[in-house]
Amino acid sequence: MSQAVKSGYATGLDYPHTKPEFFQSHSVVMMGRGEVRECAANDLTLSADRTSLQLPGTNKILPGHKLTLGDGISYENRFAIIGIGSNCSPNILMKKFQDKSIGGDFVITQSKLSNHAICHGAFMGGKGTVPATVLPHQGTDAHITVGFFTAEQAAALTDTEPNYDLVAINAPLEIKNLSGYNTLPKDTMLYVSIWGALSTYQDAKKPMVLSAIPQDTTLQKFDSRAAMSRVSHLVESISGHSSSEALFNYVAGGMPLKDRLKCNWQIVQTAGIAPTIAGSQIKPSTIGKDCTTLNLATPAIAYE
Repeated sequence: MSQAVKSGYATGLDYPHTKPEFFQSHSVVMMGRGEVRECAANDLTLSADRTSLQLPGTNKILPGHKLTLGDGISYENRFAIIGIGSNCSPNILMKKFQDKSIGGDFVITQSKLSNHAICHGAFMGGKGTVPATVLPHQGTDAHITVGFFTAEQAAALTDTEPNYDLVAINAPLEIKNLSGYNTLPKDTMLYVSIWGALSTYQDAKKPMVLSAIPQDTTLQKFDSRAAMSRVSHLVESISGHSSSEALFNYVAGGMPLKDRLKCNWQIVQTAGIAPTIAGSQIKPSTIGKDCTTLNLATPAIAYE
């Protein structure tokens, strides 16, 4: 068994690869140096950029943003994309861009997504994880990050999220602890899974909330081990694997796409909560095209 297969289950257990300190301060990720610089509360200013932006491969005009550090260094013409799972991790983002040979510094800020919960998704990702998604839930406040990326970085990041629509949300978003203006009025983007959220064992209408993301909620929180165990039980009859470890090692080690998508449909039909979001689609998921190619039904987000 290859090392990649052996590490699949461990990778899933560690998802979303975040630490509490990732949600405590803003930071600048310096790709050239491979370093992360933390920013003091008064060391970063956000302002509206006069340039309207369009992400490659899309047709919606989006607001541009400018960030300026206390030493005068500026980052202009930036797309704002919310991180809800592993994209909250500076190290994961750095690796994603390194893998695609994309450089340039970028900024990660702290924010709160009101009346939404960050949940375990009702699907298995190709790397052997149960990834995160977002679901509206009145009264839940999720403490998330917002990354400010160049067009090249934003396009590359979207390419790493095949199970998600890229969505512009309708609601304003406040960035914490900034000097100057601190509100993104609209069209902040985030990734929403077309598969929806994974429900709890006890209540098919309540999602399994991701414990690794700080959230103020009355919903029950679960770690990735619990989500992986639930998924493995749901698909055991069609996956042929009786344990979480065997299943997720197999997924990471090269489970055929059609078989994984069949498992995902089993998860959706037996324990999925349909995806909804108040916003507009910027770019559709690419996994939807794969479903069509493989003669499988394509899940879809209900936009409100």
